[in-house]
Amino acid sequence: MFTGWALDWVSGSWNLTLQLLPTTKLYSSLLDLSLTVAGWEIESESKFYSSGFKYQNFYVSGYLGDWDVWSKIYFNVQDVRYQKAWLDFERPLGGGTLTLSVNHWASQAAIHPVTRTDSAPGPAG
Repeated sequence: MFTGWALDWVSGSWNLTLQLLPTTKLYSSLLDLSLTVAGWEIESESKFYSSGFKYQNFYVSGYLGDWDVWSKIYFNVQDVRYQKAWLDFERPLGGGTLTLSVNHWASQAAIHPVTRTDSAPGPAG
């Protein structure tokens, strides 16, 4: 019964790059799962490579009053470490838009520009 309930709330995708011949080899695999709770979308992004499970990221987006809010946090699973996180707030202001951003990086190597549609691997994946 729980499985049927979960399928109503959870959606996702699985992208896989796999070599079948002459030998089987996994190049990369990306598992995205998302659910919506009380108007907030929560997404889990798991990245696997030939070396195994490498990155786990979480993305959250929703609204706080007039503010559109979205955030993402990145973890390196193999190194067992936090990499970076960002949080953005945006709202209409006059004829334009006001955006406030908070970014945190665990190291200099993790710094690269992030955007709302951040999907580029960058130096930290």
